[in-house]
Amino acid sequence: MKKYFLLIAATLFATTIFCGCSKDDDNLSNSDILGKWVYVKTVGYESDLDGSNKDDFYSDDYSYQRYVLFKNDGTGVESFSKDIDDSSTPDFSYKIDGRVLTFSNSRYEYYIKKLNKKEMIWSYNRVFGDYIENGQVYFERVK
Repeated sequence: MKKYFLLIAATLFATTIFCGCSKDDDNLSNSDILGKWVYVKTVGYESDLDGSNKDDFYSDDYSYQRYVLFKNDGTGVESFSKDIDDSSTPDFSYKIDGRVLTFSNSRYEYYIKKLNKKEMIWSYNRVFGDYIENGQVYFERVK
């Protein structure tokens, strides 16, 4: 009986160690976003400041592909060409704090809603004078 108890205890301990050592998904860093991404779509809505007159939008009808490359040094390149690489001249710098992504060339912040090896989704909320725009921007990683 004591042997079974020790076996069960060891199994529970090992399960706790392996499950407890996973990366904290709420604390992303610049290294998590590195690489080349292609824009897929933007979905969201616009409304008056009080939430009335809501107008949904969906944007994936680009006749071109838009690529974004995040480099190791905290800079990045945005291009309509897939041929961007680490030697490309940077267009912006970026920073990730927790799940908030900021760019040097924008006053807006993006919340990284989803990030894995294949896809990335940013959400945003912007105020433009008398209306609000809320959206999600979808990207796929380029191999």
